Amino acid sequence: MNTIRSYLKYFVIILIGFQGSLVHSFMSGVEKEKDGGQKLEITSGVIHMGPKSVNVFAGYGVFENNSDKNIEIYKLTSPVFDKTEIHSTKISNSGTAKMIKLESLLIPADKNVKLNHGAKHVMFLGKRRDLKIGEIIKVVAYDRNEIRYMLHFKVIDPRDSNKHSDHHHHAH
Repeated sequence: MNTIRSYLKYFVIILIGFQGSLVHSFMSGVEKEKDGGQKLEITSGVIHMGPKSVNVFAGYGVFENNSDKNIEIYKLTSPVFDKTEIHSTKISNSGTAKMIKLESLLIPADKNVKLNHGAKHVMFLGKRRDLKIGEIIKVVAYDRNEIRYMLHFKVIDPRDSNKHSDHHHHAH
C-alpha cells in the first residue's frame, strides 16, 4: 500500500510540474523578440455575426502600423476558428464579386490599411464554437520574421449598425 501511495505522490508531483510548464508557456506567449507588441493594432476591429448555422464570418477594421518599418502579414490564427485569412474582393466586368485569398498584406510604416465590405477584409472560417454578440475574439497576426501581434475583434450584429457606427474598439 505504501508503494502505491509513493507512486501516486510522485505521479501527482510530476503532473503538477508538467501542467505548470504548459500553463507558463501558454500564458507567457512567445519569446520577447518575437512579440510585436503594439507595433501593429486593429482599430474598430469587428466580426459580423451571422445566423447560428453560418460557419463563415467577415471581419473589418483598420490595421494600424505604429512602427517605422513596413509590416507584412502573411498568416492569421485564432483559437475560435479553423482558418483565418485575409481576402480581397474583385469585381468582374459583368459585376460579379469574387473573393480572392491574399498571400500577404503589407501595412506601410506609420500608415494604416482599411478593411471594408467589398474590399480587403478578414475571413473567419470554420467556427469551433458559437459566438456571442459583444465578445472579443483574439487573433494572432504573423509577419515574415515570425513576429506575432495580438489583435482583438469584437463580434457585432451588422444589422444593428447605429450602435456600432461610432465603435472605436482599440486593440492592445
